[in-house]
Amino acid sequence: MIVRVGVVSIGLALGLHLGANPSPAASQTQNPLATAADEASLKKSCDKGSLSDCRTLAQMFASGTGVNLDLSKAVKLLKKACKGGLGQACLDAGRMVQSGQGTKPDVPEALDLFEQACTGGTAEGCEEAGLLYQSGHGVTMNLGHAARFFETACNGGLARSCASLAGMYDSGRGVAGDPAKAAALYDKACAGGDGATCARLGELLLQRKGRAPDRARAVSLFKQGCDAGAMKGCFRLGQALERGDGIAADPAQARALFEKACAGKDPGGCHALGLLYRDGSGVKKDYSQALKLFEQSCQGGWGAGCVDLGLLVGNGRGVAADVGRAGMLFRDGCTRGDPRGCLYLGRLYYEGRAVRQEYARARSLFEEGCSAGNRESCSRYAAMLASAEGGQLDMSKALDLFRSGCQAGEPGDCVALARQLVDGIYIPRNNAEAAKLYARACDAQHADACYELGRMYRLGVGVARDLRTARETMAKACKLGQKRACE
Repeated sequence: MIVRVGVVSIGLALGLHLGANPSPAASQTQNPLATAADEASLKKSCDKGSLSDCRTLAQMFASGTGVNLDLSKAVKLLKKACKGGLGQACLDAGRMVQSGQGTKPDVPEALDLFEQACTGGTAEGCEEAGLLYQSGHGVTMNLGHAARFFETACNGGLARSCASLAGMYDSGRGVAGDPAKAAALYDKACAGGDGATCARLGELLLQRKGRAPDRARAVSLFKQGCDAGAMKGCFRLGQALERGDGIAADPAQARALFEKACAGKDPGGCHALGLLYRDGSGVKKDYSQALKLFEQSCQGGWGAGCVDLGLLVGNGRGVAADVGRAGMLFRDGCTRGDPRGCLYLGRLYYEGRAVRQEYARARSLFEEGCSAGNRESCSRYAAMLASAEGGQLDMSKALDLFRSGCQAGEPGDCVALARQLVDGIYIPRNNAEAAKLYARACDAQHADACYELGRMYRLGVGVARDLRTARETMAKACKLGQKRACE
């Protein structure tokens, strides 16, 4: 996650109000406490080298306080004070130059002024320089430089820079990915009042590799983020309350938080609320409302919202069935991080539904879904590797996927692996091990597995011959829908 800070106008930078088009009357308005004598006194002091008085005089010209509004003079005075080493003046001048107030817009010059501000000890200058290097707007993007400036600003107490740097370590953009550093920086930013980072830190505490999730602290951070106005925190807190994860379950409060998050334009909140309406969980089932909420979620960039919208559209729930549009939504879901989208789109290409049948494209999508952790995608990808559909035969990779899938409880992968053990072509024949795998899959209600296991008991292959067990297993296979077992 990258936290971006918008450019602040010079009026805000100087702590004064500056309208975009001040009226002549406003520009001539005199502050009783700022007179022509003050202007003369400040100018004299500025000319003698008082940098702070140069900046004060610039403030007056920038706001029309006690003098005629003159942004050009303000910029010149700020640059003069900056040249003398006043970091805050460099920051103010940089903001004016960047936005073209009193001078032509010049981002490279603004960057130079921000860097001088940073060198002069003004943390905001470091932050502004980091943002320009990060975005590459008007200057050459350099994420390494951005990280260094954010680090300096973070050490100077700016929570937003801590958040930006945390996002870089979190994503591995511009720096080597480092979850521990990211978490420490999110913690610092959260303590500084950045609610969004509290929510992200909570997410990381639930995703710790090799360590038990800290659910109680995650919930506390989600609440802290939500209370600070971060809608992601409200959404995540709602999920915890819905599941009873780290806190006592409270479906009604969860729904209220999803509504709040969605109203605050958090796409995850809209998706979670849509699921409630789709399933009729705590609310009356309403496909039309679910469609609207999934649409909002998808438009907000939430991959799961696109996929679940695609499922409703493809199956004609609450809307006329449109498999073509569903495919486009699955594609959006896949590219936005939901591997189910890769799976469902791959199935359309494999079957040739609403798209031209393309095994190679299907295989690529199943591989993508598998890499993102979707088990059914792995099973389908392995089957295509084993059959050379859509590409070259790769039994070594297929067998690895069958094994991992079977260990993860995917009965179809146990059956595929058992068949390879029976055939003995790519791995040594082992009927006894195959029988164990068929039994495991049959226990998981896999019809083909029960049928094959029944045959093994009837023939005494891999197991002791047992006609009674064979009949019982075949009967189970028949009940599960394996027609050959019914004969």
